[in-house]
Parts: sequence; C-alpha cells; structure tokens
Amino acid sequence: MQQQYPWWGTVDELMNPQIAAVKFYEALLKVAGWESLPVAVAAQTVQGSQFPDAYADDEVIARQLYAELRGAGADAPPLPEGHVHAAASGEAYEMAASEVLCGNGKAMDCAPTANPAEEGLTPDALRVMRCITEHFGPRPWANVGERPSGVDRDHQEGRAVDAMMTDGEDDYRTPGGKGKGDKIAEFVVQNADALGVKYVIWYEKIWTRNGNGVGTPGSWAPYDYPLGGNSTDTVAHRDHVHVSVYGNAAAGSAPGAAGDGNSRSPIDPGKYTLTSGYGYRDNPTGSGGQFHAGLDFSADAGTRIYATNGGTITEAGNAGDGYGNKVVITDGNTSYLYGHQIDGGIKVRPGDVVEAGAEIGAVGTTGDSTGNHLHYEIRVDGKSTDPMAYLQNQGVNA
Repeated sequence: MQQQYPWWGTVDELMNPQIAAVKFYEALLKVAGWESLPVAVAAQTVQGSQFPDAYADDEVIARQLYAELRGAGADAPPLPEGHVHAAASGEAYEMAASEVLCGNGKAMDCAPTANPAEEGLTPDALRVMRCITEHFGPRPWANVGERPSGVDRDHQEGRAVDAMMTDGEDDYRTPGGKGKGDKIAEFVVQNADALGVKYVIWYEKIWTRNGNGVGTPGSWAPYDYPLGGNSTDTVAHRDHVHVSVYGNAAAGSAPGAAGDGNSRSPIDPGKYTLTSGYGYRDNPTGSGGQFHAGLDFSADAGTRIYATNGGTITEAGNAGDGYGNKVVITDGNTSYLYGHQIDGGIKVRPGDVVEAGAEIGAVGTTGDSTGNHLHYEIRVDGKSTDPMAYLQNQGVNA
C-alpha cells in the first residue's frame, strides 16, 4: 500500500495496516471490472504509482503469503473503534452450475456436462469445460481445490480447469493422445476471447494473453514450473491441458445483449458504493460454496431505485424468499430483480409496464440483509448472469 497523506486519510489511519488495507479495497471496488484485471494492473489503477510495473515484482511472493496465511488469524487486532468498513453485508445464494448462464454477447455457450466437477466454477471456467467436452468429447477433469493453493490460486477460486489426457486413445503418452492435446490447447487459444481465457499450459509450453510475467503476450513460450523444474509429467503439464480464466470476462467481450439501448444504473451515480460482486464468495473452493447471484449497491435507506431496463412488472412485494421487498421486471426472456427494498417504498404493481429509468422503489434492508443496500440480479432464460457485464454490453458502467 502507498496511500499518501492527506488524500487517503489521516497519518494515524494510513500508518495502520488494517485501515490502509480497507481503504485500498474500498477504492478497488469502484474500479469497473476489477475482478478481470491482472493483479498489478488493478493495483496501479487504485494507487496511481509513478512506477506502475513495480507491483508485478512482488506478486509471486504475495500469492505465496496469501496461500499460507489466508484469512486473519484469531489473534489479529480488531479495527480501531470508530472506523466503519464501507461494505454492507449482503446475502449469498446457493446455485447449481446449471443455473449459471455461460453464453452472453459473443461468449461461447455449450451444453452443461452434468459432471459434478462443474460445481464451484466461475462462468468462464464453465465455458471452457463445457466447450472442450462438446468439441472433443468427455474426459476426466481436475478442477476446484485439486491443486496446492501455494502453487495456483486459480483452482481454489474456480478460475481454472485441467483437461486430463490420461485415458485410452487420449493418453498423452501415445502420438494420438499428444495430438489430441495439441488440438484442445489450440482450440482454447483460438477462442480465448469467447471463453474468457487468461493463459493455457500444455506440454512444457505456456500461452498467455497479457504476458502475466511469462513469455510474449499472444504466443507460446517455454514453461518452467515456478517451484522448481519440470520433474514429473504433471508438473510439466504433459498429462493435462491447464486453462486459467478471468472469471466472467467473456460475457462482456462484445455488445449485443438484449435491451433497448436506453439502459441506466439502478441508482444515481454518486449515491452508492458497490460492495459485493457476482460469483462465488465465502467458500469458493468447490461444491457447497455460496454463490452471490447479483450486485450489491450500498446506499442510504430510502435512496431511489430506477428500472435499468423496461418491461412488465411481474412481482412487487415480499415473497418470503430472502429477497425481502422486491420488484421483478420481465422483458421477453430476461428478468431484472431489485431486492431488499424499504417497507412502503415500492412504487409499482404487478402488471404495470415501465420504461428504463422509471422509479420503482427505494433502498432498504428487508429480507436476508444486514445493511441498507440494493441487491440487483439478472436472469436470462431462467439462468443467472453477471449484471455488470450485461449492463456494460448496453453502455452502462455501474
């Protein structure tokens, strides 16, 4: 951290590591698409250093420390009295992988595999797994949590899959298996944008989109295991094609989402803080992890809520499902949900037809909520999709 006085706070605050960290993350939450940015780029966007490349030098050791010390220890001192974290606690919903929409915009959309290994994967990782299966047939997969956290956090966070090349005619030790692995790796690279791919490792080589500190962006380069040599077929990635993804980058890869072009943010700019994004949280290490199906906009109670898109009001009230007072607007195959609204704040009734920008309610904390905020969710054909990427496709930067 390098928050400078007086722009980031008082000297006492900035000399406290916990407060400095909180300030950094509060600023990071305001960076559109921060989840998809390389770590060093995200840090520079927040900090604005004169030496923007300096962050990357420390990323390896930072990842190792994070893996060893994940989470605050029981003896960690509390935040000083009077300092309030900007994030409001939101709800988390259990969702099966089949309920998560993979195709949106120009993202590839392939059929679910019904493989339990899908549970806990981010949408981009689901795209990779499903589309490899659809184009090359079923195979064993090593996915969430099946790699040491000190080596690769992508697996632990549902942002990586390993297409194993170990069975029958696909065995990597045969010419046919090696050739099949080559085709899978090239398929992923050729469709990197539509799959949300960050990098691919196969047979002692690595292809990376943005360099990531290895090789030349957009090309293959020799791969060396970061913790020491290519001592085994697994370490050298001869027995599997490893694919790391951004999370849900492909959904925002191109315009073309449904909408009339007049979409807007659900709350006026400057009146909210984004406190929780879309995806797995709390327990991101696999089946049973909690999936946050929308965006949380923290705002004062009573702050006005507007329809991001037009449509017909299909729900308006409290159905006892954890969302509290909610409004659902449906337009064709797409539904927009606005949850946790204040008692007495809903401005519409089922059957009403509204346009984008219509006032529909007000921020509250009803239902499964511990602080005033709007939970905003979008479903297409009944499947959850990332609201941030969806809105950005329509020219809205939440």
